[in-house]
Amino acid sequence: MPWRAVPLLTAVCLLILPLAASKSEPLRKKDWRQLVGDWVLDAPAGSFGKMQTRYRIRFEESRFGRAVSVNEDFRPEGERQFHTGGPVHSRILVIGSLERRAGKTVLVIAPTGERPEDVRFEVTYRIAGNALRLQGNIGGAKVSGHWTRLKAATNP
Repeated sequence: MPWRAVPLLTAVCLLILPLAASKSEPLRKKDWRQLVGDWVLDAPAGSFGKMQTRYRIRFEESRFGRAVSVNEDFRPEGERQFHTGGPVHSRILVIGSLERRAGKTVLVIAPTGERPEDVRFEVTYRIAGNALRLQGNIGGAKVSGHWTRLKAATNP
């Protein structure tokens, strides 16, 4: 008789273990202060004719909460400074929560006006001073790579 319960107990354990491994919590102020500002991806996003493009990500406070925007900036051939381009996602993106999974920290990002379970982007991150390592996609932009904090004077 007790042996019949083994498959049921195994199924319950397999369902509960992944939930226990993922711990969701709000983003702490200390972590948020480290992220706030403009960051640029070290590798160029691509080129279009004689234009070079790059991704710039901004973490900032907004009326919707802790917002994230990803822009694609451009620079004509021969110029030194990038010009501000347009956003890669048409909605305002906010950080919903922070999850820790298997030793990695995951930012859960969702557009405003949407239910978080409908549309959400998950990006793992690690930060050390002015260096940020992201892995994932935000609004159709592949943001995986090493990012460097932009100084206030060099923001486009």
